Amino acid sequence: MLIILLLKTIILIRALKAIRTIRTYVIVVAVVLLAGASKIPEIFRSLGRAKGEFKKGELEAEMELKQMTQTNTGQSKEQKVEELQKQIAELQKQLEDLKKEDKTTS
Repeated sequence: MLIILLLKTIILIRALKAIRTIRTYVIVVAVVLLAGASKIPEIFRSLGRAKGEFKKGELEAEMELKQMTQTNTGQSKEQKVEELQKQIAELQKQLEDLKKEDKTTS
């Protein structure tokens, strides 16, 4: 019984792969018919450029993330606390300035 179920699963997987392959061929034929054979190299060039830009952005994001984690782990607790206190003081100053501007415009 288990062998039959396993065989049915294998057959189903192969059928799905065949359908996926057929679907790919249908899409390629449709593109050729709609765009024309002369436009296909241009389309693939554009896709290649888009893929390259995506990979470039992905690498930049990874590098930025690594840099952020390295700077955060490289600081001691005291440095982090000091930096946060500076940021809080700057935000408080900006809030006071906004309050003063609001009073003068009222």
